[in-house]
Amino acid sequence: MLPSAYFRYVHAVKIGTYPEMINRELNAMYKDNVLYISNFQSDEEDMYDDIIHEIAHAVEQHHADLIYGDERLMIEFLGKRKRLYSILKSQGYDVTMEEFLNVKYDEDFDMFLYQDIGYTKLNNLVMGLFPGAYSVTSLNEYFAVGFERYYMREGKNLSKMCPVLIKKIDLLDEIANEYE
Repeated sequence: MLPSAYFRYVHAVKIGTYPEMINRELNAMYKDNVLYISNFQSDEEDMYDDIIHEIAHAVEQHHADLIYGDERLMIEFLGKRKRLYSILKSQGYDVTMEEFLNVKYDEDFDMFLYQDIGYTKLNNLVMGLFPGAYSVTSLNEYFAVGFERYYMREGKNLSKMCPVLIKKIDLLDEIANEYE
């Protein structure tokens, strides 16, 4: 599913139940060149998308300048965030534009999306705007969810919705395939 070059950024894969993942209610995480994947998965595809998502963070860490250096991805992301702000405001949510202009991960904002709105409702609100509810969380998650969807064979659906994101992933894919 992925170019083998991406695996050079991962030194180990650990599957199990880990305290940090439990505390943060995560199915997977990438930390210190290690993928941590929960052994509680819905099915095989759920395991694959968690692995691909976390490899996206490894790729992102090693290619940050290429992904974020020209700020085009951030501009695309912020445009989408501003549209979501307007949608949520019109639905009666008490939100401030300042929250939506912060591209970095913010636990309070993440909990607002996850608990107050809920991912099921958020997925409906962001359909055609973001790759999925979790991609709203931060610029890094926007990249990782897009990367995950791209390699889970949903890239064609994203090319019109997230053109800058897809161009970045296409470029990374091209570079990675040169190493094979």
